[in-house]
Amino acid sequence: PIPLRIFGPRGTILFLGGPIFLCAWLMIGLAPVVNVVLLARFLGGLAIGIATSCAPVYIMDTAPVHLRGPLGTLPQV
Repeated sequence: PIPLRIFGPRGTILFLGGPIFLCAWLMIGLAPVVNVVLLARFLGGLAIGIATSCAPVYIMDTAPVHLRGPLGTLPQV
C-alpha cells in the first residue's frame, strides 16, 4: 500500500511492476544456470503481485461511474 500512496495506481504498475517484470524475463532468457531462472521467477511473481493488487484501484479511478461495479470485479475473475 505504501507505493500505491506515493506513486498512485498507474505509477506503481508502470514504475515498479513493469521494470521488475522486464528484468525477470530478461533474466529468464539469458540465464546460464537454473538458480538464475528460479530467482527470475520469484521476481516475476513479485511484479505480478504488484500489478494485480493495483489494477482494481486503477480501474476504479479511471472507469466511468456507471461501469465501476462491473469493471471493478474483472481483475478478480
